[in-house]
Amino acid sequence: AIVVVGESNSVLGRQTKQTSGERTGARGGICGSQATQIKILLQGSGNHTVRDLILVLSEDSSLDQVGVQMESSGNTVDNCDIGSPFTPNPMLDSDPGNQVGVEMKGDNNVLSNNYISVRRDLADNYGTKTIGVRSFGNDCLLI
Repeated sequence: AIVVVGESNSVLGRQTKQTSGERTGARGGICGSQATQIKILLQGSGNHTVRDLILVLSEDSSLDQVGVQMESSGNTVDNCDIGSPFTPNPMLDSDPGNQVGVEMKGDNNVLSNNYISVRRDLADNYGTKTIGVRSFGNDCLLI
């Protein structure tokens, strides 16, 4: 996981042509692990930028997972691909955890030009929930 603290920091991917699952135009990538609950955590005074990344959540994790969690205010997540590319294996011994693409707990955060696709909702089978974007903050903007 990447934890960003302080003020006005950036996590930037590379602008190269790659392929991510069925999507093209990928940038830099952070792959999921069954043991990591949050891929990028934005804390501190805020005004952080996350741009041009692919964040892949693990499809087989029994833990709850979040692609980007914003605990500070004034952050921007731009041009990222956040998701779980596969459906979990129903034959696993453990139930899959919940998935959230982006969780905004701070105020005045901006999501722009992102592709967010979490695993299909398995509430009927396992009681788990998947959410693309969850906001607890005020004046957040989705473009």
